[in-house]
Amino acid sequence: MTALEHSLIILLLLVGLLNARPRLPSLARWAVAGALALAFIAPAAPIDLPWDWLAALVVPLLLWQAARRLIGARWPADRRDIGLWILIIVGIGAALLFTSELALPGALLFGLLAASMAWRATEDGGTPTYLGQLGPLALAFLLAEIAPAVEAPDRYALALAGGAGLGAVIGYIGVHIAQGRSVGRPRDAASIGQVYLVYGIAWLLDLSSVAAAMFAVIVYVAYGTRRGLWSNGVVRPTPIDAGPVYGLAVIALAFFAWQTHVPLTPILLLEVGLGLAVTGMAVWAGRVLKSQTFYAERSFLSVIVRVGLLLVPVLLLWPRGVLIDPALLALALLAAGAATLGAHVALTPLLSLYAWLDEVGAEVARADQAVTALPVRDLMAREFATARPDTPVPDLARRLLESPTGCVLIVEASGRLMGIVTESDLFVKAERLPRTGLTYPALFKEPVLPEQLPNVYAQIGSKHVASDVMNSNVVWVKDSQSVSRAIRLMAQHGFRRLPVVNADPASGGQVVGVLTRADIIRWLSEADRSTRHATQD
Repeated sequence: MTALEHSLIILLLLVGLLNARPRLPSLARWAVAGALALAFIAPAAPIDLPWDWLAALVVPLLLWQAARRLIGARWPADRRDIGLWILIIVGIGAALLFTSELALPGALLFGLLAASMAWRATEDGGTPTYLGQLGPLALAFLLAEIAPAVEAPDRYALALAGGAGLGAVIGYIGVHIAQGRSVGRPRDAASIGQVYLVYGIAWLLDLSSVAAAMFAVIVYVAYGTRRGLWSNGVVRPTPIDAGPVYGLAVIALAFFAWQTHVPLTPILLLEVGLGLAVTGMAVWAGRVLKSQTFYAERSFLSVIVRVGLLLVPVLLLWPRGVLIDPALLALALLAAGAATLGAHVALTPLLSLYAWLDEVGAEVARADQAVTALPVRDLMAREFATARPDTPVPDLARRLLESPTGCVLIVEASGRLMGIVTESDLFVKAERLPRTGLTYPALFKEPVLPEQLPNVYAQIGSKHVASDVMNSNVVWVKDSQSVSRAIRLMAQHGFRRLPVVNADPASGGQVVGVLTRADIIRWLSEADRSTRHATQD
């Protein structure tokens, strides 16, 4: 199995290095290519290494690096993307079936792994999908824990679930520990340390270490972002981006590649050529069809180069003997799929649970700051502007300018809330072109140059009514709920104001007021002034 472990370490390091952002990207890419070239030089003496310990060193670090991709991945994938992905699987599988005399299941399974790796390369700089995360995660499972999965598949399924649960708990605890540390190296060390800690604990408990580390990272980043752990929105740390760590990773890649030693044969070169040809056709087709994954702002050649840097090593370095028995690869892909799907399904309920725990455990420091005891009805503005869905935009703009709350609520005749209009809805804003990363300035979803706004505002506005421009996905609060609940909603969604509806079910959710940030700040200021006066007396 040593040849397989050599290859897995190389491929995992390669995924991490290609996903990194070093200071000298062009030089770094040449360094990676040079390290891979050492695979064609026979080592003087093979060196046996502690692969379990190396996996424990590499896997958590790479999972931490991939956290943002796993959290931000699109679901579900576009039908065109799925079709192109299947095209790569079938194409590479057919090439291996023809050249290596493999059984059909083994060829298709390896085609799936290769397709995912190729897909991962095309996503750089764009929105990731789960299709590109499956391959690298399967490599991590193969390297770290495929043996127990083969020995007892039923027990390993429980180990996957147990590892995921352990990771979710450690990630939650890790966020609270990190919040108690100052920004910088202490917090960065705690962030990375908790991933290695959960990896080791899961290993000691015979749980899935990869699932534990993966869930710990995902929960830590998602929950930490919601808790404001990174004020600028950039998740830290990024250890592989640092020069010393990146350099050590390249040196390790070169050593493992040299120890692996792949003699070139005509069959291998044919497989590489066919694999690149199939993937190249899929990339070309994706750009023609304007697939969201392939229709990016970089050249076709740059995409093919990135695909080659991941796909060629997969085809060259993968031990041919492993492909004869597809059971290992099938189990790894199943584990990767189960862990990815589990993270997708469980993340939102977990974050809701943690928010509830935070609310239950919150302590009010002083009675005069007991926002939880104050209902929204005691603070909301009872004078607010409303309009019907068929109100013309010019009339809507006048009501907005006269509104004391900075918004106009769009309501039915019964008073039921339908939407909200603010100044941002009546001004130029960026609209996204479908299935691309490009945007264009638009007024009421119609393209317009910002400098031409004075000339076209009335012309475009007169053609629209309130229902055309309102935001129908309204977040509201009941008048009986606490101000602390409203504050949490404002902070979570970035809103300046919230519509308030009647809590009485018989009213059908009738609008009764608007709560604004200014109302809350004014009340807090008055409460603080009263407290200081009482203290002085």
